[in-house]
Amino acid sequence: MLLILMYHRVYQVAQISNAFETHLRFLSDHYPLVLPGDDLPSSELAICLTFDDATVDFYHLVFPLLQKFSKQAILAIPTAWVADHIAVPIQERLALQEMAAKHYQTSTSAGLCSWEEIYQMHTSGYVHCAAHGHKHLNMSALPSANIIQELEYSKSILHQKLGQLPTTYVYPYGRTNHKVQSQVTQYYPYAMRIGAAVNANWAGNKGLLYRVDAEKFWPFGKLWSYTETMRWHFKYFINRLRNK
Repeated sequence: MLLILMYHRVYQVAQISNAFETHLRFLSDHYPLVLPGDDLPSSELAICLTFDDATVDFYHLVFPLLQKFSKQAILAIPTAWVADHIAVPIQERLALQEMAAKHYQTSTSAGLCSWEEIYQMHTSGYVHCAAHGHKHLNMSALPSANIIQELEYSKSILHQKLGQLPTTYVYPYGRTNHKVQSQVTQYYPYAMRIGAAVNANWAGNKGLLYRVDAEKFWPFGKLWSYTETMRWHFKYFINRLRNK
């Protein structure tokens, strides 16, 4: 089975404790950490780490830990709002990131990773860069033409900036529907939403992969319970029956 964990910002907790480092060390010691398309073990749970929004704390805090433990993760990037280079002190950037992730606009780009930083992480081999829309819009609320624009722009820009076509699309706000998913699968082999469920494999539910909110666990220094694991397995079958 495959558990895809969803993270956003880690700075507020990580700056006053080593909770995230402890969390990542535990995961790397006890589970295979995988990326889309990797072989999955037949008899144990594999975990994929995904980080939304490309806020600067990923570069400042998460990336060094991935290097330290030699592990990989997905970074989902809203391509319209990323600047080429940012010459602002890191503490100022960290203070901006919460607003940057809630009010996407050029004036808040300092709160996000720059293309210079993203390229460095991409070439390290520890970070798998995924599309998170172009303007981070709710795809389920857009006309077809705008959906295609979001998909084409995000894919084209990631290819241009990184020299490699992205294979993964992470839905902004975790929202989609059948019409949107049918279009996404024409551009990306893997698509991820919020679904509070595990996955049987990378094929997902007609290409749709479910993610679980990791922020309910790591800041408090605990892992999920057996009951929660069973709930995610149950939700997986319910999601498939409802085709959602």
